[in-house]
Amino acid sequence: MKFCEREIGGVKFLTIDSFEAAGLKHAFLGRGIDLRDLERGRETVRSLFKARELRLLEQVHSATIVHGAGKVGSRPRADAWVVSFRDTKLSGIAYGITTADCVPVIIVDLKHGFGAVVHAGWRGIVARIIEESIAQLVSLGGIATDLQVAVGPSAQSCCYCVGEDVRAVFSEMAANERWPDGEVVMKREQGLFLNLSQVVRLQSVNMGVSESQIVVSTHCTICNHDFFSYRREGARAGRQLTYVAI
Repeated sequence: MKFCEREIGGVKFLTIDSFEAAGLKHAFLGRGIDLRDLERGRETVRSLFKARELRLLEQVHSATIVHGAGKVGSRPRADAWVVSFRDTKLSGIAYGITTADCVPVIIVDLKHGFGAVVHAGWRGIVARIIEESIAQLVSLGGIATDLQVAVGPSAQSCCYCVGEDVRAVFSEMAANERWPDGEVVMKREQGLFLNLSQVVRLQSVNMGVSESQIVVSTHCTICNHDFFSYRREGARAGRQLTYVAI
């Protein structure tokens, strides 16, 4: 598994080679489409990626997951979609989440035809949204050892400085899970720096996903200006899209 750089109509995005090889429509976008202007963003996605509909969430930094086949409102309050790639009624629908430093994650079982797209902020990760997403995929018929996890661009440990309160939460998590604390929170002269992508990887492994089936982006949304960043830009920061489509 590896990230690939792609471009359509002047819009740059990242994909995963094994997902492409299986014909799965998906993308981790950057600044090319700003989802703050929702209708314009939806129309751009429909036009560029040939989706008949883009479904989004009202993200609330939770561990709440919505099943794509269910009857949902225009923007259900949740932080992950779970979908069946074999449900032909969902053909052409793109299921997306938006980020501006939080971790976008796509989890798929290509063999059994299930997937999830997850918005994982630090609160959602503490609430176990990654593990819950994997558990729901398994409950639908997926197999943990067949899962592939792609961890997209987000605030990285080079820049993601946190306070003592957040450090304490993740240090306790690392101790409980018997993870090396230095892999999750790093102490430097400038302060305490959190590696959320590493936590996503470790939680995925805990749930039975093979290390070789996990790929983690090294793009940092804070210092890489190809991406929106709330830490860098404040309230004026845009929102970038990550999606999967049937």
